[in-house]
Amino acid sequence: MRPRRIIVGCSIFESELTATLAGQEQYDIDFFWLKAGYHARVDLLNTRLKEALSQFSAADIPLVRVFFGQNCLVDIADVTRGFKLLPEANCLTSMLGAKRLRDLECGPSMVVTTSWVRKIYFSKDPEFQIWDNTDFRINFGRYEKIIILDTGLEPLADEEVLELYDLTETVVEFEKSDLDYFKNLVWDFLA
Repeated sequence: MRPRRIIVGCSIFESELTATLAGQEQYDIDFFWLKAGYHARVDLLNTRLKEALSQFSAADIPLVRVFFGQNCLVDIADVTRGFKLLPEANCLTSMLGAKRLRDLECGPSMVVTTSWVRKIYFSKDPEFQIWDNTDFRINFGRYEKIIILDTGLEPLADEEVLELYDLTETVVEFEKSDLDYFKNLVWDFLA
């Protein structure tokens, strides 16, 4: 019988984590995804993460891996006490490492994934529709460009790139990125 793992995570990781774990036979894994947009509503992230973690018994706790960054919520260490929390600051450092992310953010640039664009910026979920077009332009006005990580998973269509530009009025560029850093992190984290 294979060891079991339970992943409670932000759906921002869903594509990359699914690709990383595809075909693996080391663990039986159950996934519990929370909506990526909760980052825009910290009150909801706090509540939903507590609700998700409260469903596990004391026997389950050593099996649970919390796929949220340590900076995703101010009191995440308290909320996840006793659970194994991802050892990175956020989803981007989890995918790239802190140094590579800093290098890409020079300029100043905003680095995002295709999941960020689709699940947060283009979200139609009324829970997360807190910005209008003016808010997007004000918040992205400080950036010279938006860099979208291209991992080869679920690339943005040309129409989506144009929609992002129209929404933010910020230049959009792509950066090829493999998942090697992320894969190593995931396998170490699951152990």
